[in-house]
This record gives sequence, C-alpha cells and structure tokens, in this order.
Amino acid sequence: MIDVVSILRQRNSSLIFGLGMMLANIILSICLVIKSQKIVVDVPPSLKSSFWLEGNISSASYLKEMGLFIAHLMLDKNILSQRFNHEVILSYVAPDSHKYMIGKLMADEDRYTSEGLNTIFYPQSSSVDITNNEVTFTGELTSSISTKEVSKEKITLKVKFKYVQGRWKLAKFEGVKDV
Repeated sequence: MIDVVSILRQRNSSLIFGLGMMLANIILSICLVIKSQKIVVDVPPSLKSSFWLEGNISSASYLKEMGLFIAHLMLDKNILSQRFNHEVILSYVAPDSHKYMIGKLMADEDRYTSEGLNTIFYPQSSSVDITNNEVTFTGELTSSISTKEVSKEKITLKVKFKYVQGRWKLAKFEGVKDV
C-alpha cells in the first residue's frame, strides 16, 4: 500500500528545502547588487604576457606592459601622429597629474612641430618596482628630421602609475639621468 503520510512528509521536506534555497539566492542577489563595484581595467591594445590586478595592487607584468605602451605613445611620434598620441595618453592620466602632462605634451608638440622632428624609441631593458608602481626602461631614442637621422641616444625613462577610483592611471613620465 501507499504510505500517504511518508509521501506528504517528503513533499513538505522538499518544499521547505526549495524555499530555503530560493530565499538564500534572493539574499545573495541583494548583497551582490548592493556591494557590486564597476571594475574597469585599462590595457594596452596588445598584450604579450598575462597579468593580474587586485584592487590597488598589480602584477609586474601589467605595469611593464602599460609602461611600454605609454613610452611608445610618448616617443614613437612625428608631427602628424603626435596630436592623436597625446589624446590617447591623456585618457590614461591620473586627474591630479593632468595639468603636468598637458604642459609636457604641449611643450613636446611645439618642439616636434618647430623642428619637424620624428622619434622612435627602441627599448632594450626594463625594471619594475611594484611597491612604487614604477617601471624604468632603458633604450635607444632615434631622432630624425624628414628622412635624415640626426641623433641616436641611450635614454632611461621612468613611468609611474597610481590607483585612482578603481583604475590604474599614469601619474608621471620622465627621463632619468644616467649615473
């Protein structure tokens, strides 16, 4: 014979379990909506290595990739490409460094335009300081006017990043004197 009481007990147990799971999902969904943050990760157009980001801490490979991207935008340019490069760079700049970078880019723009200058940077080595969010590149900067090469010099660059409102931004770009 069919034990109706046993069947009702199983049904009620399953119903209580199902309602408990549904309640748990509703609570988790509400917590997720309340606590969720928009995460934006700026990356260069091409990546050569994997990286990780965890809040205001990043991997050395991320800093190196972003630093190299910024270095090429700053130094691989001519009078035709510089304005576009500068617009892209400014989209990566931290708010408190914006005025500094605009001044630097305008001075570069005046120099490139008045001299008819073209430059390209060939990086040869890099070092990453993850505690200070800095990348140092050493390489060769080749300068030319029209198609005539006018100089090749070894330079060292420092690119510094900072974590601002959930995003990694460019804080400083400078040449470093070799000692």
